[in-house]
Amino acid sequence: MKRRAMITTHSTHSQRRARLVLLATVALQLTACSNPTGLGSEFWFAYVTNRDGNNEIYLVDASGRVSNLTRHPGSDANPTWSPDGERIVFTSIRDDNRDIYVTTPDGQDVLNLTHHPAAEDNPAWSPDGSRIAFTSTRDGNTEIYIVDVDGQNLARLTDHPAPDTDPRWSPDGTQIAFTSARASRAAIYVMNADGTGVVQLTSGTNANDIHPSWSIDGSQILFESDRNEASDVYVMNADGSGQLNLSNHAAHDTQPAWSPNGSQVAFLSNRDSNWEVYIVSADGTGLRNLTNHAGQDSRPVWSPHGGQIAFEGRRDGQWEIFLVAIDGTALTNLTNNLANEGAPGWRPGR
Repeated sequence: MKRRAMITTHSTHSQRRARLVLLATVALQLTACSNPTGLGSEFWFAYVTNRDGNNEIYLVDASGRVSNLTRHPGSDANPTWSPDGERIVFTSIRDDNRDIYVTTPDGQDVLNLTHHPAAEDNPAWSPDGSRIAFTSTRDGNTEIYIVDVDGQNLARLTDHPAPDTDPRWSPDGTQIAFTSARASRAAIYVMNADGTGVVQLTSGTNANDIHPSWSIDGSQILFESDRNEASDVYVMNADGSGQLNLSNHAAHDTQPAWSPNGSQVAFLSNRDSNWEVYIVSADGTGLRNLTNHAGQDSRPVWSPHGGQIAFEGRRDGQWEIFLVAIDGTALTNLTNNLANEGAPGWRPGR
């Protein structure tokens, strides 16, 4: 079957220059993400693909060369790089249930962290890379647990009849924000990293507030809310005060992601009749459509240095991973394969 050509733009001088700048940026990020151990040091991007007939995690380098990281008949998903870029946590269904695994970038050292017949999901690295928070149904409903990266010292953090999910560490590692339906609706909560001191930050009475995400300095938290019927992107101070609607539109706005320096937020919106990636400043100003295409886009993820955004795009019949500069130029199809590919994850910069 003939391979599809890479997406290109009109051959103006400025656009050719933009593509060269993009390639140079990728090369610099590849150098910055070098791994001193030499384990998979050339790879800088993780994603999920079904090109081998089942969901596997692949890595890709700056030239587009790919490597199958997981190589297992089970279904692998949710790859997330450790803060130092030397390990990847992921979920996998390998023993008729979903467990949390961690591996090195060469795929040689794979460790099952949870080993339980219940369903484990939503892994999240602690800022120092020593622990992983995750959700589990092992006690009858969805609760939040933590475990050391070697599988030791498993601890249950939440204990409530309502489901608790979406654990997200504060940048200093002292707190974990999460979503819980323990109010009449879903709300955002925060607790100490040992499970004590639970505080409800949003009301959870007349709306669902979900998917918290800390700013880089820990002073603010992003979240989604349907308090205006359609979902919108909100930001609040870490104590729950100063809640601000950043997207403020009758359409659905979702999947917010902080820029590395905390000055901007990327998110997904269907306000133009299809799902596209938008960017807005953290104060709600400067809204703009980044992708502006008739196809469907999803899951925006910032590059470690903030110059690009990776996202899933369905533009030729299947989902693929694209890169775009934050000014909307230099669009590149990174995976360019007839399979469905998604869940992009950048390797942290050094």
